[in-house]
Amino acid sequence: MKLILFSLIAGGLLACTKKNTALEKAGFLHNEMFLMLEEVEKELSLLSPTKPLQDSMVQIKKEIEEWKASVIEVPGNTEVDHDHHAHSHEKLNLTDDELLAVQLELKNELEKIQQRIKKLLQHEKSL
Repeated sequence: MKLILFSLIAGGLLACTKKNTALEKAGFLHNEMFLMLEEVEKELSLLSPTKPLQDSMVQIKKEIEEWKASVIEVPGNTEVDHDHHAHSHEKLNLTDDELLAVQLELKNELEKIQQRIKKLLQHEKSL
């Protein structure tokens, strides 16, 4: 009986640890993305708004704004102050693992935008 009780308690603690780990990872990714966003916006500002790049820049700026609007807050995450960004503070009914998956996808999308900017910067240097 004691063994069963111990197993249940240990299993519950492990489940809590796993949840906290997913939530902590989601919070870390969230914070990392906003630091990355600052870098992305800085890189975008390095592009000269010449006619060949102008359409690409407009499209990238639009995608950045859409990205910002799709970002969701991680509950309990207070590491980075980014209230000035246009993301949702609406409470969503997501598990910690789902929240982590969303943050991973958002980071992936921001990395794609950043790669496009870097390619434009390289292209601009070659002109």
